[in-house]
Amino acid sequence: ACCEQKVREYEEKYRAIDRSTALVEFKPDGTILFANANFLATTGYVLQDIVNKNHTMFCSAHSVASSEYKQFWARLAAGEFIQDRFLRLDKNNKDIWLEASYNPIKDETGRVVSILKLATDVTQEVSKELEEHSIIEAINRSMAVIEFSLDGHILTANDNFLRTSTPVNVRSFILMVWILFELSFFILSILIELHVISSFLQNSSF
Repeated sequence: ACCEQKVREYEEKYRAIDRSTALVEFKPDGTILFANANFLATTGYVLQDIVNKNHTMFCSAHSVASSEYKQFWARLAAGEFIQDRFLRLDKNNKDIWLEASYNPIKDETGRVVSILKLATDVTQEVSKELEEHSIIEAINRSMAVIEFSLDGHILTANDNFLRTSTPVNVRSFILMVWILFELSFFILSILIELHVISSFLQNSSF
């Protein structure tokens, strides 16, 4: 009874993962053994399209030819767990980004018999990050940018700022920023005092 309960618990845990995660299982050489509905929906395939095919079908020719890709599968076959973001291709050869872990499964002798991949589609998140990065890069290429801490210390300055600013100009610019910084605090303190006086007068009228 105890063993049966343990089996049921493992089955329930597997079903929970299967409902929420893209799963695909490989042989240590990358041959596809199985994929669940979430993985098929993410990649656009049906199961019979991919079973007994190789993992290389989800990768660009350039990626497959790289030494990193060969090392990747050698590490998995040796039993190493790997987790990262991976760029893959769907059925229409469109880029998809997967937050995934590759989990070597071993038999009772310690030999790796399969690789279980658990993945989440993060294509939208990565696309947004890349877009924001591109915007920042465009600004850095076209404008002189300098960043200050709240107390007026310089944190960073891009190449455009350094190229277009002589030491005298930099000192003048820093002095101007510091004056504005002090002035803003002075104005803020006056506004706070006026607010306190106004509140006091309003309360005194009752």
